[in-house]
Amino acid sequence: MRTALAAEHYPRSRVNAEARRLLLYTTKSAKEIAYLLGYEDTAAFSRFFAKMNGESITGFRQREKQGIISNISGIPAIVCPIRNQTFASSDN
Repeated sequence: MRTALAAEHYPRSRVNAEARRLLLYTTKSAKEIAYLLGYEDTAAFSRFFAKMNGESITGFRQREKQGIISNISGIPAIVCPIRNQTFASSDN
């Protein structure tokens, strides 16, 4: 029995949001994420992701990872990757 979400049953924006979440917070491969989201063809999932986000899956992961790392040096910060905002923590 297959438990993966069928892509045609959810709006594209919802599938994209879930893809971004899985890419940010898991170490799952693009192939694994594609399958979980109902794509049997990883290339089709990669094209969908690039069209929705304007960058490749690899580019997205690298950019987000770099953004989180660059905010760690110096001032302690809380990073909200979903909204791409950084909030400096106060030690007062």
